Amino acid sequence: MLFGAEVVLVSTVARVDGLAISVRNRELTSTQRQEALAIYAALKRAREMVAQGVRSTDRVVAEATHILGERRRVRVIYVSMVDE
Repeated sequence: MLFGAEVVLVSTVARVDGLAISVRNRELTSTQRQEALAIYAALKRAREMVAQGVRSTDRVVAEATHILGERRRVRVIYVSMVDE
């Protein structure tokens, strides 16, 4: 069944601190904003580790999970690395 939909990919526009500019993020309280920034921090650290030559996915995932776990209100269900 065809629905006539078109998928358009665009880059995410982010603020200097890394939080994406969006309607939802604009509604965050300052506490929620700090919690949300943990996601960006974890992704940024993982990217840095890979760029520095770390090839152990377990090590990168552990570091990202640790960064997310430092925030009380961020509940980590799983962290995974994949090759695009």
